[in-house]
Amino acid sequence: MSLLFRLIRNKLDTLETQLRRDDLAPLDRGIIVAQRTLAGLGLARSFDVRRHKILELQAPPVVARGFRDLLIRTASVSDAEAIGAVKGTDPALIAARLRQGDLAYVGILEDRVLCHVFFHRGPAPFVEDEPTMGRWALGADTFWSFDAATTPDSRSSGIFVKVFQTALAALFAEQGAQRILCRVDIAHRPSIALHHHLGFRTRGRILTAASPAANLVSWLGPAPRTWVLRRGCRTAIALPPS
Repeated sequence: MSLLFRLIRNKLDTLETQLRRDDLAPLDRGIIVAQRTLAGLGLARSFDVRRHKILELQAPPVVARGFRDLLIRTASVSDAEAIGAVKGTDPALIAARLRQGDLAYVGILEDRVLCHVFFHRGPAPFVEDEPTMGRWALGADTFWSFDAATTPDSRSSGIFVKVFQTALAALFAEQGAQRILCRVDIAHRPSIALHHHLGFRTRGRILTAASPAANLVSWLGPAPRTWVLRRGCRTAIALPPS
């Protein structure tokens, strides 16, 4: 069996496994096929189709005990290199986030940063999703949770859950948060399950389609709404009430 044939067979087996998932709606299966088709045609960098859940937390989670030697704290610009090493992020991007006021909570064990999670404070819109979706409008007491990551060797340790719980509780107790929002790809079941475990609820679902000329964002639900955002448009998307 040639290497090319094995690669094609593996991709087809992966696609078949994804399409057999019993938690996917027909729309989600169609999106998976569209993503694979775009990738196969070499268009994945220019066109992107995804479906996400918007999750919301309105009260702090209970922080579990454990990991006595784990240090959890907010990060500073001097941590940029160590944070970037968690998943290979450019330290310059990390430093820029921290300088503009974003908060990062890190978990440190034996002088090594093992995980991190970032939060953007409103009312300034969250803009890092702009290339493929758009800007997200936020209230003054709202935080946007993003870029949560852990090192491969600590993924099954439970350390990230502890850090995430602690960070969420600190936002309510110390930063004046009234709500925390985030988006999670609907295919990322472990992340959705973790967020629900920590008290997040599903506020809504969105379908996004990105092209070189514009992004389309559709809010799915009883009061559907669609935004078409041309490249360079600075309009921020205000999420409909839940």
